[in-house]
Amino acid sequence: MLVLFVIVAVRPDATTGGWNCAGIPPHHPLRCHTRTVPSLLQVSSEANVSLFWVLLAAVLAPVITRLTRKLIPQVVCLLGLGVLIGPSMLGLGDPHGLEMLKQLGLGLLFLSAGYEIDPGELQGRQFRKATITWSVSLALAIGLALIVLRDQPWLSAVALAIALSSTALGTLLPILRENGLLDSALGRAVLAHGTVGELGPVAAMALVLSGNGPWIGGLLLIGFGLLTVFLAWFTRRHARRVAERMVTAAVAREQPDIERFREWFVHTGQHQLTQGLLRLIMLLLTGLMALASLFDIDVALGAFMAGLCLRLIVGKDTEPLDRRIGVLANSFFIPVFFVTSGMAIDLAEVGAHLWIMFAALGIVLLTRGLPVWLAERFTDTGSGLTTSSQRLQLALYASAGLPIIVAVTEIAIGQQIMSQALGSCLVAAGALSVLIFPFVAKRLGQPTARQRKASG
Repeated sequence: MLVLFVIVAVRPDATTGGWNCAGIPPHHPLRCHTRTVPSLLQVSSEANVSLFWVLLAAVLAPVITRLTRKLIPQVVCLLGLGVLIGPSMLGLGDPHGLEMLKQLGLGLLFLSAGYEIDPGELQGRQFRKATITWSVSLALAIGLALIVLRDQPWLSAVALAIALSSTALGTLLPILRENGLLDSALGRAVLAHGTVGELGPVAAMALVLSGNGPWIGGLLLIGFGLLTVFLAWFTRRHARRVAERMVTAAVAREQPDIERFREWFVHTGQHQLTQGLLRLIMLLLTGLMALASLFDIDVALGAFMAGLCLRLIVGKDTEPLDRRIGVLANSFFIPVFFVTSGMAIDLAEVGAHLWIMFAALGIVLLTRGLPVWLAERFTDTGSGLTTSSQRLQLALYASAGLPIIVAVTEIAIGQQIMSQALGSCLVAAGALSVLIFPFVAKRLGQPTARQRKASG
């Protein structure tokens, strides 16, 4: 009876859209408390409906990619479906209410980017040349952005330049692997430029977009780097000691106990260890993101450092953990991030400012692709690329840069140094760069009919 009374007494009011308390005086304490409960339920209901459409888009994106024979990358499908279900088109969902999931998706995106970087490759002539080339790209992009956005704050121009000087290494890796280029000279050159094209923008974001100023931001960046190295060294050293003690204790026992231990690990303990490992990864990620927030550094830097720390701990044998991180990040959180980012794109603003989108695409080619091509054409980068076709392919691959463009625009819009219209146009330009540039690079790498006839 009491539950029935609460259901009848607290009911929606059709005239106000709120909730009315039947039979309860207007100033009664019970009335004040009951009015707040349904609004929370309403927000939860809207978030659940939005999450359903977001996950439906995440399920459909790989299907569309497969149906198009991978001509449309999955990231582009996720963004496009987000625009479709978002407020600017069908209005089926709203990104508000999913901020925490989106934040975790952003964190895992940058964790994956940091984990992809092999510290052993951060040396040598090819990496040094790639660093110089990216620095030239950033300087050119800042110059052009200051001209284009001369009426905007200078931080808006710098954020634009950081976004357009990035390279989508995580998006390019599956493409290179599928085309058999990962172990080739072209693939190694793309990895070098892609590594710098992810590491450089993250560092630039920490220096410029943190709100602490370049000097304090630089000191905090160095401190974060030292903290990451110390944390990786400490974890790796003590984890090795624990493993050695476990092996010594197991060998000292009789064979039946060792067999039972092996049986437990293979059939039961392996799954439990995987769950514990993924929880530790999330603890490391959220811990460094929280520490970054406390020091007023963007959380993307903390997530990136978490990935780099993991790579330092694991070393060269990364394949087992690769699959686990891929399942953790790409099955839910990263797709949610990209779909909700697409939902935030204002299609009307993009349509009204198409010239900004195409201008951004041209600036990417001019400031990112051209310096890469010139460096390969007129200097010895150590890449081993000898033909003009390979140099053009490298320039096009290095110019594809969607994930960090999305992340930088999210941060800049959140800090109110970039308008929603400009951010939407930049994300649309990034989607076009990932869609067009790898496709053209792949076609350039295919032999012509004359070459096929001569080889046949």
